[in-house]
Amino acid sequence: MSIKIIAYLVAAALIASASLYLANLYQKAGAFDVLSAEHHTLEVRYGCDKRPAISERKLPACLIARGLDAEKAHREEIERQRNEAARAQAKLDADKLAAERAQQSENAIIKAAPASDDGPVPKVLLDAWTRERGRLGISK
Repeated sequence: MSIKIIAYLVAAALIASASLYLANLYQKAGAFDVLSAEHHTLEVRYGCDKRPAISERKLPACLIARGLDAEKAHREEIERQRNEAARAQAKLDADKLAAERAQQSENAIIKAAPASDDGPVPKVLLDAWTRERGRLGISK
């Protein structure tokens, strides 16, 4: 009779432990479902579900690849801006050089003009006005 009681107690303990184990598994499954939903939400938020490489679809690998892509895009943008600034500076330098050369040629014409050609309006100014009218397409 005592063996039957012990067997019943052991059976009851086994049933109780199995019930607790299953309840714990159900709790963990529910927590996993919540965590999985959050994980999927992050994947969608960061675009990891659309990444082409299967190995990058897992969130940690995707976030690393996404960070590297952003860093590469940032480097390319900086390089583009530097090139654009260099082209703009080269244009400014060329314009400045052209203005300096034009000024030097005007100064050379002024220095080369004889003083006897000056009348009420200096000949140098008349020549400059004539050249400017010709450049603008205005006839005399």
